[in-house]
Amino acid sequence: MPDNFREAITISRRADTYYASWSENDTRDPSYRIRWSSAPSLDGPWTEPQVLIQADHAKGILATGHHCITRVPGRDDWIVAYHRFARDGRGDGCHREIVFAPLDFDDDGAMVQVRPQVGSYWYPARDLVTP
Repeated sequence: MPDNFREAITISRRADTYYASWSENDTRDPSYRIRWSSAPSLDGPWTEPQVLIQADHAKGILATGHHCITRVPGRDDWIVAYHRFARDGRGDGCHREIVFAPLDFDDDGAMVQVRPQVGSYWYPARDLVTP
């Protein structure tokens, strides 16, 4: 079990690689975030954990964690859904908002760190919805 594991273990598989991701630290902790690791099988060996999503205090985005990862069916497009404190001034841990963000991978298969944004995410170039 990784250091500072808190909750929400998610296992995903892309091609021949398994990814584990989880929330780390307590939701009220300024360092509450999502980390990930990968392995060629569920038995490992697992890579050193990396940050996937973390707070951006300059944008007022706090407590990024407890997530889910899914692949768009039939495509190699991935989405991560996670929660964070609400940005309406009521972000106290009980009032949260759910965010959906694109999840990308480097050429070597590493997950690219998601940079939290204010507002909605959109996939204009990916044509995910066919009319």
